[in-house]
Parts: sequence; structure tokens; C-alpha cells
Amino acid sequence: SGVPLVLSVVWATISTALATPSSSDPIAFLLASGPAIAIPVLLLAIGAIGTTLLGSFLAMGHFAVDMMMSSTKLTGDNNSSSTQQKWKRRTVEFGTVLIPCALACAGPGLYLPLLAFAGAYPTTILYGLVPSLAALVLRKRVAQHPNNSGSHVPRLVPGGQPTLMALTMTSVGLLSASTILAIRHAVRAARLAFV
Repeated sequence: SGVPLVLSVVWATISTALATPSSSDPIAFLLASGPAIAIPVLLLAIGAIGTTLLGSFLAMGHFAVDMMMSSTKLTGDNNSSSTQQKWKRRTVEFGTVLIPCALACAGPGLYLPLLAFAGAYPTTILYGLVPSLAALVLRKRVAQHPNNSGSHVPRLVPGGQPTLMALTMTSVGLLSASTILAIRHAVRAARLAFV
């Protein structure tokens, strides 16, 4: 959508214009400014972090409950009155919040790299890797069955298969780089925490 893009560009422009070029952390600089600047920046930061955490907890909670119910062979809908299902669901929901809280309590040296790691994956997978792989698979299926009347696939990506392969490889490269950086930060934080 264009609205998040416009908001992001406006936010980047304003923060760049207000921060001095010598500051290493423009957000810390803006928070140290007067209340006319610091309060909106703080509210925006709290809103961004809060919506991210809320969405992550809700999604992870539903995913974990579904995985646990399918792995323990419990059937029935989510509103079932089974005491065992309710107990297992509450346990999973509690664990969904408890695990990130425990990692956050270990300190920002461990939690912030893990948070960055989690943020790097969904965007790259959802908007980089999955669309290009889906287009490649769809084009392959259409090529295998060219006589199907409903098999017209619009060519939205110019360049054909080489462009889609380049997008796929770029996404895999970003995911690999994110993985290497996250592992490096986690190992460094674990060494500091246990020393």
C-alpha cells in the first residue's frame, strides 16, 4: 500500500532533517531533544514496537496452538469445551509470551539481535522469496500444460525466468546474511551472558 510507504518516507525525511550528521544514533538524538520532538518520537516508537509485539504474539499464539493440537491428535474446533484442550491451549499461549519475556530479561544483548533476526525473515520471505518461487512454479505448470484454456498467466515481471531466478537468489542471499549475522550476535551475547 502507498500509505505505509508515504509514512515511512515522511518519517525518514523528518528524522534526517532534525538529527545532526555527527550523531551516531538519530533516534537517541531526537529523544534527547525538547519535548516537542521527543514526545512524538517516543509515541511513534512505542506504537511501532507495541503493534509489532501484539501482532507477533497473536500470530505465534494461534500458530503454536494449531501445531500443538495437530501434533497431539486432538480434534474438534477451537471452542471445544474439553478441559484437556483448554489446558493445552493456555499452556501454549503462556509459553508464547513467556519465552520472549525470558529472552528479553536476559538483556538487550541477546534479545535485540533475536528481534532483528525475527524481523528480517518475514519481510524477505513474504515479499521476496515466496512471490518469485510461486511465479516460477506457476510458469512451469503452465508450460507443462499449454493447452488448458484457463492457463493464461500474465507476465508481470519483465525478463522472464532469469529475473525471477535473480529475485529468488537475492532473497536467499538476504536470508543467509540475516542468519549469519543473527547467529554471530547470539553467540556473542551468549558468551557475554555466561561469563
